[in-house]
Amino acid sequence: MRCLDWGRVGISFAAGAVAGLTGFFIYGGMAAFFGTGLMANIASGAVAGAISGQYARLTGLVLSGYTDQIGSSLFRWQDLALDAALGGFGGAIGYGLQRGLSGIAEDILQGVTGSANRRLGANPGLAQGVLRRAEYLAGQANPSIARMQYGNAVERMVSQQIRETPLISRLFQHVGGPNNPDFIGTGLFNGLNFDITTNTSQSIASHLSRAYGQGLIIATYARPIGFGVFP
Repeated sequence: MRCLDWGRVGISFAAGAVAGLTGFFIYGGMAAFFGTGLMANIASGAVAGAISGQYARLTGLVLSGYTDQIGSSLFRWQDLALDAALGGFGGAIGYGLQRGLSGIAEDILQGVTGSANRRLGANPGLAQGVLRRAEYLAGQANPSIARMQYGNAVERMVSQQIRETPLISRLFQHVGGPNNPDFIGTGLFNGLNFDITTNTSQSIASHLSRAYGQGLIIATYARPIGFGVFP
């Protein structure tokens, strides 16, 4: 049995590492420019694939001592076309996986949101457990403020339920606050952003107009009919 040429293995590893890092950063930059749709992912992957392929070849030639072949080995159209095609294919696969994960994430968060809304709707007094005293008292005095604080209570009850559920707590992190999504994805859902809002077209459109750097997933709830102020 032939022994491995560990020198060649090391060169291949180094070239792959350079290509991977190059592709990662270029893909991120292209995604920020092109967007996050299917064609945008394919285009980002194609550009990243073409450029990272050249860096991999350059690294291999330099480490092998074949620097005299750099001029004739780089930027050949057939290599660029193949690397771009493979990168675009990878971008399409990544888009499909992201869409699949997005749907799963949306279903999970919508389920938790629906549960919190049903409990709060049946017993608005539960809001006292998640709202500050001043917030709750303001909701007792003014219907408009009560509606706003109802939404805050739903969001915080969702956050509480996520924290208390070991598996889900590994997938979502409560952020909230001005210019931030309500939740961000972690683990499998890393890179996804989430907002919770009422199930009206105006409210949903308002949330979708916010830019958090990635596509936004909305979970909705319906306030109880006739809800005015907290008890």
